[in-house]
Formats: sequence, structure tokens, C-alpha cells
Amino acid sequence: MASDLHHYPFNPKERHMPNKRFRSVALTAVVVLLLALGLAACGGGDDDNAEDATTTTTEAPEATTTTAEAFEPDDGGDDESAIEGDDQRAAIEDFMNSVQQDTGVEDTGEAYTYVSISDDTGQLTVDAPAEWSDVDGRVASLGTLTLPDVRASTDLEAYNNTFDVPGFQFTATSDSSTGDPRAVLNEYTVRFSQACNPEDVQSYSDPLYTGVSQVFGDCGSSGAAFVWTAVQPIDTSDGDYIAVVGVQILSDADIEALGHILDTFVVTPAG
Repeated sequence: MASDLHHYPFNPKERHMPNKRFRSVALTAVVVLLLALGLAACGGGDDDNAEDATTTTTEAPEATTTTAEAFEPDDGGDDESAIEGDDQRAAIEDFMNSVQQDTGVEDTGEAYTYVSISDDTGQLTVDAPAEWSDVDGRVASLGTLTLPDVRASTDLEAYNNTFDVPGFQFTATSDSSTGDPRAVLNEYTVRFSQACNPEDVQSYSDPLYTGVSQVFGDCGSSGAAFVWTAVQPIDTSDGDYIAVVGVQILSDADIEALGHILDTFVVTPAG
């Protein structure tokens, strides 16, 4: 079972969750070269599809997937999914900019690569930094209830007990007694006020999810930041649930990781 330490929530747990598909739209770059000679012209182009090659694992993942430039607008294609993907990335970029202003973390010039990881039940999938290779996908427990949970860090023991290393955790529940993202957020963040300086709770929204987020600054002796986000799907035709993402931030690269995680997490029902 995952450790019940300073990053561990004590909200109601879930066994089975409805599905809500949340995937990024791959970016396509088209380069057209025009050559003019007299009154004749001709053109040619190449499509370069950069597709993630990911590995789902709860052990140390290999850094064989996408680079950290996760939110460049797509200038090509006008299909509905591409437009939705652009809107999704734009909304997350706005959120990342807000987090940057609240945390004031330094830009170290570091850039992560990403791999796909999942929890042990297979209900949660997300792209996380390959450098956060200490991964735990075991189910968390509270009383008789269980909660799908996946977390990763450079050092999970340090992540669970201190604010000295970057890392994240991702979980989801449909067993919340209120169905209110803010109430669930409060259950996760109440302990952080003792070790960090809390910012005000802010609304969060993108084309697929709506909810709330809260930034905690000056955490522990390292002065790290921690960002909690609790959201639920706008379209609940496949069912309703609340997803919670928490990211510990020590550098600008960790804010990029936050955006990438929010852009790629998927909740799938138990089989």
C-alpha cells in the first residue's frame, strides 16, 4: 500500500471509476517549398508526425518518448480534434503561467522527457518525466476503501516525507460524499497549510475539465512549491468522477511537467 505520509490524502476512496477519455492531439508540421521559374511554379511538402513511443510500467521507465515542448500551437489541420487540442493546450499554458507567477521558481534550463506510466489497477494512465523514475502504482487505502493511485519522483521516499525533490501523484474517485472538487481539494490540502504559505483557491477550466486549484509556496526548508488541482469532466455522459493531481515544484521544468501531466492524464473504468 502507498504510504500515508505528508502528501497522502484522507478523502473517500474509489474502487471503480467511469471513463473519460483525455488525450493530447499530436502536432503535425507541414513545410512547403515554392520554387518559381518564369511563369511556372511547383511545390512540395513533408508531413512529420512526432508520435510518442511510450512504455507503461510501475518500475523505472525508459526515457524513450516525447520531449518537453508539449504545448506548441498546431498551425496545421482544421479538424475538430485538432482545434480542441489547441484549445486544451492554450488553457493549460494559461494555468502554467499563473503557477509561474505564484511560485516564482527559477528557470534552470532543464527539460524533461516523458514516458507513460499507470497505476497497478490500470485505471490511471499519465505521461510523467522519465527522470522521475521512482514510480509507485500501488493502491492506496483508507479503512476498508481502496483508491487507485500512481506517483513518481526522483526519490519517492524523499517526496513522501519532504519538500526536497520534485515529484507528483495522480488519483481519482467517484466516492466523494459531495461530488464537489473544492471539497475534495480541501481534504488533500489541509495539511499543507502547516508547512507552506497557501495562495487563494483558484478556478480551473479547460475544454474537457473544470474544477479548482491551489498553490502552496515556501514549503519546508527547501522553499519548494506544491500545486494541487482537483477537476471533474465537463461531459459526464460516460460517468462522473473527480481527478486529483498534485505536483511538487522546485524548478521551471517542474511547472512544464505539471502542464504535461494535466494534458495527458486518463481515467479508465475497472474491467
